[in-house]
This record gives sequence, structure tokens and C-alpha cells, in this order.
Amino acid sequence: RPFTLDGKPLLVNGRDMVEGTYKGVHFRCSYEYMEYEYYHEDSDGDKEKKIDKLFGGLVVEIPYRKSSSALLGVMGNSELEMKNILKCGLERGAVGRIEKTENENFNLLFTINCNDEENIFYMLTPDVMERLGGPFPKEKGGPCTVMERLAALYPKEKASLHVTFDGDRLYMCISKSDKYMVFDEEKNIKSMSDVEAYLDKYLRMLQETMDAALLL
Repeated sequence: RPFTLDGKPLLVNGRDMVEGTYKGVHFRCSYEYMEYEYYHEDSDGDKEKKIDKLFGGLVVEIPYRKSSSALLGVMGNSELEMKNILKCGLERGAVGRIEKTENENFNLLFTINCNDEENIFYMLTPDVMERLGGPFPKEKGGPCTVMERLAALYPKEKASLHVTFDGDRLYMCISKSDKYMVFDEEKNIKSMSDVEAYLDKYLRMLQETMDAALLL
């Protein structure tokens, strides 16, 4: 059947790379893994290879209305993920300053990673921080926050959100989101109607995820 979103055709490459246009915005998304490989030395001097999973989830790429002059990461404060990411960055010398903002709600939800302080203030305006994590004043009306949308979208998975600004691109990374385009044995697929049902669910999830990304 035609694979469409909002009436527009989608291009599917490989197992799960989807590319198309939604509400006039070109996007690409896929399920991605990131691992950190290192060697641990025990008390006897023996080295053992270790692999830590840093990220696994849905990554959505869209153009952004501003251009970030430096790589800027807004990392969800999942204790395990932050521990892994910081360990990886510190050992590689890659972690920049971690800032606190005037938005206390934002500080509880996210940690900022960037080497350019001026770029942080340019990209993360008070409005953007409110739209990411709140608090979103009721008198403003309009949509709820990105975090609220994703919490409703992935209630059972306790997915955490990471946002990266790189040049004129925004990457919204949702860890622990399900691999809807990969039909493994856990999906218990028995018929084409099961496949259709999963594809429909994936498209709904993708549409709502895009709606959340476009809030920024």
C-alpha cells in the first residue's frame, strides 16, 4: 500500500529509515543505537573489553529556523544515560561546560552541553526552554510542552528526550521508543492485518512526534 503521512508519500530506505514532508517541513527519522566501547583494567592488570549502550531510540531530523554555531546538546536528565554520556565525554575530553538556566523546571529536566556560552543563549531562548519543559504559563494558551506530548505518546516506555542543535538542523532523540518499523518475533506478527496495524500505529506515533518537534 502507499506509505503516506498527512497525505504525502514517504520514502522508506533499508529497515527503518523514513523520509518525507510533514506540514511543509522535510524530515528524516530512524531508530538508532549509540554505544561506547572501552577497556577496563582489573587489579591483576588484565584488560576486559566493555560496551556501554549510550542511546537507543527514535531520532528525528528536521531543519531549524536558527543556525547553531556550535554543537549544542540538551540532554534529558536520566541518571543512567547522563552517567554514561558524561563518562564517555570526560574520557574523550569532549564535554563542554554544563550550564544552569533561570528556568528551574528546565534545569530539573535537562542538562546543557556546549562549548560556546553565547550560542547557548542564542539558541535556548526562554520561549524555547518553556516549550521544551515548561513551565508553560496558562495565559499563553497554545500547545503543551514537548515533554508533555512525549510523555503522553510513550507512557509505558518512560522515554527520555534529548535535543541536539547542529548548524541549521535539529535532532530530536527519544530513547527507549519502540522499533515500530522492525518486525521481530516480539511483535507476534501473524498476518498482513497485523503488519497493517503496526504500520498505522507507527505513522500515528511519527505524526505526533513530528508535531512535538515542530513546537520548537
